[in-house]
Amino acid sequence: MKRTVIVIGAGAGKDFGMPTGEELVRQIADQAEVAQTFHYEIREYYKIRGKIHGEGLEKSLLEEQFKKGKYKPYSDISKIVSYYQPFSIDELLDSIRQDKINISIEDAETTKEKLIEAGSIEDAETAKEKLIEAGKTLIAMFLLQAEDKKIFGNFEATCWYRHLRSAIITSGKNDDEIAKQLKNMTIISFNYDRSLDYFLRTRLGKFYDKIKVIYPYGKLAGDWNEKSQDYSDISYGYFKKIGEADAKKRKEIFEAAEAIGKKGGKERLKIIGELDDSCELKEIQKSITEAGNIYFLGFGFHQENCRILGVTTETKLTVRVEMPNEKGEASAEPELRSVFYTNFGNSKKIKQKFEQFTNYNFTNCNPENFSDKGVYEALKSDFNLEL
Repeated sequence: MKRTVIVIGAGAGKDFGMPTGEELVRQIADQAEVAQTFHYEIREYYKIRGKIHGEGLEKSLLEEQFKKGKYKPYSDISKIVSYYQPFSIDELLDSIRQDKINISIEDAETTKEKLIEAGSIEDAETAKEKLIEAGKTLIAMFLLQAEDKKIFGNFEATCWYRHLRSAIITSGKNDDEIAKQLKNMTIISFNYDRSLDYFLRTRLGKFYDKIKVIYPYGKLAGDWNEKSQDYSDISYGYFKKIGEADAKKRKEIFEAAEAIGKKGGKERLKIIGELDDSCELKEIQKSITEAGNIYFLGFGFHQENCRILGVTTETKLTVRVEMPNEKGEASAEPELRSVFYTNFGNSKKIKQKFEQFTNYNFTNCNPENFSDKGVYEALKSDFNLEL
């Protein structure tokens, strides 16, 4: 029985409204957008003191407070992102962590030099840590705000998770057969968002616990309430739940995101460069090594992410694979491995990266395993997702 691995990248969420890496960068770089996060709290603070006397004054007070106290790291990371204009927020945060870039840009108040002058080198490290935590919090906040329950109940929405559900439900004649198939499936998601977790929990019911999903960089999904069929802290799609999103909702989502972004948070997010050689990493690489079917969906073949999968320019995916039997014994005759991948718009860059980390025979022998469409349309028109 062939083992199946599904590798999910940021492009796989584009079909149903999740921001791409570059869109996330633009949101975090937007000072006005980030400042609105604290609007409710600051407005209430000044209302109590009777200092709100008009929209103009309120706006000036908001801008003033955004550059002070606990809000300052968010203002600074927004400015730094705007200044460097990275393609990925993860890479920028890793650059801060490793001192690859100068965070003392013009107008940024949390600067290493000022903190060194004020105290010691530990203060400078604290400044970096606060910037990284602020960056992670904003990642979580904008992803939580992007959630929309409607796409799961709309036939017109291009949510490719429907293809995944169909592949699971039709993989066996009864519960036992399906459970057996699921033992041979692993999902590796390089995304933080809760959309996959929410869909699997609400659309697959009893089969959810039998699905192995690994999030190398962590995930936003927190505690689940079986009774309400939703998350215990912030319900899925809360920001868009009832008509117009308001400032109070934004504040509540920020507080949930802050708990995730802070160092030591129970759902700690990781960025490129923070992963160690953990047991989970070994499990990921073992699943790739033994997989007979590999689906790369919305995956950009970033060098570091390929390393996590155990695939490098030296250790490319082989055309054939020795698939172990139920006893864990290697098969006597290696079988042909099938690799499928989506390549939005038939990008030469993605194709080159794919060829760099895999055996080129895949594209020669299996042209039908390639699609230049979005994930939903690729699974609908170009190749099947099967267990």
